[in-house]
Amino acid sequence: MVPAVFFRDGHKATIVPVQYMYMNIFGAGNAVTERNAGYGASIGIVLCLCVVLVFTVCNLLIKDDDLEF
Repeated sequence: MVPAVFFRDGHKATIVPVQYMYMNIFGAGNAVTERNAGYGASIGIVLCLCVVLVFTVCNLLIKDDDLEF
């Protein structure tokens, strides 16, 4: 079985969330697509919340009180 990453067609390739957000805001480039800035902005907010959540969990689990600078 061939992974989806090796296909050249856009609809068969793996899409990361940031690429999906970019395509929703600015369109797919070579194809006629609907641009939806609100949907892209909501994807950006969800990604930002995920990053903040991971950062907070890492700071709670890893204590850096013993480090000297």
